[in-house]
Amino acid sequence: PSKYLLYSLDFERFKTALNSVTVSEDQLFQSDVILTISLADGTFEDFQFADYAVMHPDLQKQYPEIRSFKGVSLQDKSKVIYTTVNIFGVHSMLHTAGKPIEYMDTYTKDLSTYVVYSRNDIENVNSFECHLSTDDVPEDSIQERSEQHRASSQVFRTYRIAISTTIEYSNFHRNAAGVSPSASDAVKRSAVLAAIVTSMTRINSVYNSELSIHLQLIPNNNI
Repeated sequence: PSKYLLYSLDFERFKTALNSVTVSEDQLFQSDVILTISLADGTFEDFQFADYAVMHPDLQKQYPEIRSFKGVSLQDKSKVIYTTVNIFGVHSMLHTAGKPIEYMDTYTKDLSTYVVYSRNDIENVNSFECHLSTDDVPEDSIQERSEQHRASSQVFRTYRIAISTTIEYSNFHRNAAGVSPSASDAVKRSAVLAAIVTSMTRINSVYNSELSIHLQLIPNNNI
């Protein structure tokens, strides 16, 4: 990002606080865990956190060190933060009504420093231009099609998902996590699964609000 803020964080204390949140499949469940979160504009807000299940309960039981959470601001209910805590530290994605998404990511390998930035401040190095012409398509037709494709059934759906990774993806994240090549397969799988859960938490944060869809990793997504 072209503009960002750096913050120090007591990772172990933060992790312990979040891990005290009860694991629950109830999307409406809210715990009494309240933590202060730094925002991209330099201010701080208190968020009340709840469990945010990305893994099937059976898979979650096998990896208690990999957790996802959803928090709502006590100052502004339109602010919802999605957070993962695992071997890679803390990764968060903040949604605010009418404003760009904000991110918090691990900045140092010792997990003590974090970078906070707005989506608007991310420099796009891959330029893309769409040359499709819509001059001959009536504006009201485009709007009508857009309305038709919105989720309108008012039903929140959960879909099972199985994710496999390439050798390159697995090796990259194992190295990023500092996992030794001589480590057990269980340790290696845990690191790769943590990376998958981090991505899925962010993907779900968009799917939940835009499509009323939640994707959940199947029980044996670690084989």
